[in-house]
Amino acid sequence: MRLVRPRLFGIGSFLIGTSMTIPNQLPSVTPVRERCDTIRTCDAGLRPPYTRSAPICSRRQGLHVDVSVSFGIWLKQQRKALDLTQAELARRVGCAAITVQKIELDERRPSKAIAERLAEALDLPPVERPAFVRSARGDLAADRLAVGASSPPSPGAPRHNLPAQLTSFIGRAGVVGHVLALLQQAEVRLLTLTGPGGTGKTRVSLQIAAKLRDAYADGVWLVDLAPIGDPSVVASAIANVLGVRESTGRPLRDSLQTFLATKQMLLVLDNFEQVLAAAPLVAGLLGAAPRLEILVTSRSVLGVYGEQTFVVPPLALPDPLHAYPAGRAVEQVAQTEAVALFLARARAANPAFTLPRRMRRT
Repeated sequence: MRLVRPRLFGIGSFLIGTSMTIPNQLPSVTPVRERCDTIRTCDAGLRPPYTRSAPICSRRQGLHVDVSVSFGIWLKQQRKALDLTQAELARRVGCAAITVQKIELDERRPSKAIAERLAEALDLPPVERPAFVRSARGDLAADRLAVGASSPPSPGAPRHNLPAQLTSFIGRAGVVGHVLALLQQAEVRLLTLTGPGGTGKTRVSLQIAAKLRDAYADGVWLVDLAPIGDPSVVASAIANVLGVRESTGRPLRDSLQTFLATKQMLLVLDNFEQVLAAAPLVAGLLGAAPRLEILVTSRSVLGVYGEQTFVVPPLALPDPLHAYPAGRAVEQVAQTEAVALFLARARAANPAFTLPRRMRRT
């Protein structure tokens, strides 16, 4: 019997590992898939597998398409998300490749021991493994499994998403040193850099995050909240940075907490003042992840339990009452933080720019 794969036309997400496109409306996909599964399993002399609706989601690409999914299909998608062949997964589990093949085809159920080894081989978080084993044994539908946890970074992969700075960091050595000392204290897990706009909170936080890139096993991750005005989408912004995908029937907050539960990580939440109503989300993540630390920049404090605050001062200005020595006034004024920053930015536009040799107090 020759099975012809139907061609689907439309605009949508690319299916994992293929060039086929899924249209926005899928009225006929599920029946076609069920017929295909029935033909396949009937050719093998087996009953069609028990299936339920669940999302197929690529951990790497973040695709999310609702189609009919059995445990075998779910397992196959997770294996491919980790770039493993059936043979490679079988070696990790300690079984034959044909066993993995039959499990993915829903032609057999794994034993409890093999299911437990599969969960370990797929690097599922410990809290998700009991549900995985129950689903593998047929006691829980595949749509109840968590989908979308980020795959572990490959060797040499960057453990941060910090932007490259196009200008030098001027001054604030004391501020940076003080904040670094605070973050080294075990009781400080939520630190908010606060102060009025324009004092350089974001720049300071990026400088601190850059210095701590190698201090956290699971990296340092920046979440820019400047474009966001709706507190309800803060969880989505964090999940997007971390690669955590939403699962059907499971709040994204819960998926984030599960993902972060075992992570040693620093999150930098920038410009939080416009989404202050999302402060309980931050507290919930810290409560679920004992090795998570969060650095926040905000004009207003979050007001949650355990929050430590540090007011970022403006750059130092020349002291108008200081008696500068004759002939060295310009040189010494140029060394103050605010003037040094002004000179650096002015010379970026005009390399020949200099301060006047004579200055007058105002």
